[in-house]
Amino acid sequence: MKKIFLICFFVSLFSSCEQDESLDPRPLIVPGQYVTLNIDYYNKYIDATNLSTSSFRGTLSNPGGNVVKYELFMRRKNSIGDVSNGDFALYKTINSFPYVLEIKAQDIADFYDINFSEISQGQSYEFLAYSYDANGIKTGYTNLSGIVKTTASMKQGYRFKTGIELPNEDTYANYKNYSF
Repeated sequence: MKKIFLICFFVSLFSSCEQDESLDPRPLIVPGQYVTLNIDYYNKYIDATNLSTSSFRGTLSNPGGNVVKYELFMRRKNSIGDVSNGDFALYKTINSFPYVLEIKAQDIADFYDINFSEISQGQSYEFLAYSYDANGIKTGYTNLSGIVKTTASMKQGYRFKTGIELPNEDTYANYKNYSF
């Protein structure tokens, strides 16, 4: 009989407890000003063997729904890593999400006002972005937490790169959205 009483006592003890929300020490989760870039696996770089048809492609999303403007800056590096055309320059402004970001070799040639023939294997293109909310508050890569900056699954869309490469599995693995 004692065993039945003890079992009933513990069951009622644990089932009658309600959690008081006001005692929860964790902060409320508020959707932040954040843009993700989901890079298509086979479009992480521009294929050097198919420059005219290949592209870097990914989908930009705004999970919190509070970004009204996204500015994307680009800089070009040659095959030995030297900056080819100066520092970052505004490449594109995006005002609605989701947005399929696609960058072709011809787009790069047009942006830098160079001949298409000057685009070649080994060049890399680094991107830096800033997002703005309706109040004009600016968020960039430096505003992100260390975890968000370095965890590939977070798919941050504020700092990433692509390049002109030959297609192979090692190249696909090297292009992550947080590297440069």
